[in-house]
Amino acid sequence: MGTQVVSNVLSGITPQVWSEMIQVPLYKTLVAMEVANVHDFQGFNQINIPRFASLSAQTYTPGTPLSATNQSWTYDAIGISTYKHSTVYIDDTQKAIINVDQWRALASEEAYQIKNKIDTFVFTKITGSNGFISSGASAGELQGGTKNRPISATSGNIISIFANAKKVLLQTNVEMMGDWCAIITPFVAAGIDIKATSSGFQVADATLRNGYAGTFLGFEVYVSNNLPSGKCSAIASNISAGQISSKNCRALYFGRKKMIDLYMKAPVVSVRPVDDKIGNNYVTYVLYGAGITTKNRSRGLNVVQEITGFTGA
Repeated sequence: MGTQVVSNVLSGITPQVWSEMIQVPLYKTLVAMEVANVHDFQGFNQINIPRFASLSAQTYTPGTPLSATNQSWTYDAIGISTYKHSTVYIDDTQKAIINVDQWRALASEEAYQIKNKIDTFVFTKITGSNGFISSGASAGELQGGTKNRPISATSGNIISIFANAKKVLLQTNVEMMGDWCAIITPFVAAGIDIKATSSGFQVADATLRNGYAGTFLGFEVYVSNNLPSGKCSAIASNISAGQISSKNCRALYFGRKKMIDLYMKAPVVSVRPVDDKIGNNYVTYVLYGAGITTKNRSRGLNVVQEITGFTGA
């Protein structure tokens, strides 16, 4: 009798192939891939980005010497020290019943979990002393309310908020390079949708395209549940009027794209045998770091929105 050969259709389930299965859904849903300035890097734990002092245009008088500006260089440092992993254990006794489709489902879920961690980390850079400017971005300037209070976005005032955000950006000399964007919550996106449905603005399939929901008043709009949240005055120091200490807020972003630098190694899968078990841990891991350079901090707004109802606000 000849030897019987049993195939479990597992030849395609290698770490390299599974890495690709994770990277594809990750990159399709990672909002940071669209709005951050993404770099690959090789084994460094800190990136030093050179910058120079502002130059100036001077008046020239014919026949007189030119006055040159001395270059003054310094560096912005971005640390690369955040590691995240998602691990699933597969027992060898289960290999006969694990097929490619099941692996793809596991890979998609791991990609989703890693995506949330990266987006959350990148968007924390919007706030804080090294984040984007928040002056001129309160309810007083954006919706005609009380100065130094968070905005309260509704379908009734959403046009005013976007139009005034554009005005503030122009007043702070943010370059119009055709790359302005807004990163908002589903709550704010719903206000836009109600106001602009007749214009074709839709958010229903936003997560299928890296959170992109359409263009509104000159801004490419991205929707995310991973924007920073907390006490309003902690989101932006200029938010101080009224009973702010008892209110929760979330940060929104208005400004140019690619103003946050994200250094990330592509996620990979490592197969690790487990002691005392007949199986392996399939470990998906990623390393990244992010930051905003000094000059880019003035090219975007940290807009504080009061959370008024549910976590998606």
